[in-house]
Amino acid sequence: MTEKQLQSRILRTINAIYGVWAKAHVATAYTGKGHPDIYGCCEGRAFFAEVKLPGKTLTKLQKTILRNIQEKSGAECFVWTTEEEAVHDIIARM
Repeated sequence: MTEKQLQSRILRTINAIYGVWAKAHVATAYTGKGHPDIYGCCEGRAFFAEVKLPGKTLTKLQKTILRNIQEKSGAECFVWTTEEEAVHDIIARM
């Protein structure tokens, strides 16, 4: 499975949870690198998530951007490697 396929599966799964709205971030030349793959909200609370295949790690830039988002906005930031992880985080922390 590719990271893009995993991202699509996670989006389909979490959008089926009541109160969740989530979209994939599409990188362009204007947005630059390192931005989270998924952004959304759950009952009015924002969240951002980076999707990684099992065994893969965040880049330094991705870590910095997630940390900045969390520190400056208070939004939840996640790193997901499975659909189950995404569902657990949404239910437990949102």
